Amino acid sequence: MKIGIVSQSYYPRYGGVTEHVHHTAIELRRRGHQVTIITSHFRRGEAPSDPEVERIGYNLLIPFNGAFVDLAVGVRLRSQLRGLLKRHGCSVLLAAPTGRAAKRLSEATGVEARTIHRLLEYN
Repeated sequence: MKIGIVSQSYYPRYGGVTEHVHHTAIELRRRGHQVTIITSHFRRGEAPSDPEVERIGYNLLIPFNGAFVDLAVGVRLRSQLRGLLKRHGCSVLLAAPTGRAAKRLSEATGVEARTIHRLLEYN
């Protein structure tokens, strides 16, 4: 299966989300899947031309609730994301933390998104 993992946070940014995305990709590859991580450009520290990572837009750190949140910004992010998913032939199943986030994700990608609970058919 061809899988695209879209994350606002990935190396060179360190943290729980980055580690989760990285190790999920490693495990999926170990199981025979083709995995592409789609994230944003950072000002410094990126690995030059990693074939398993695609970057669109630019990362901004926004202070929120005593911490910082990664936010990808840029022109035509929606069309770039759709193009990458199509170019890589990803089998897409999108999960979001809330119903509202799932709706926004569906609008942005043109692909149905559901909450993780609905995907797992957990009530």
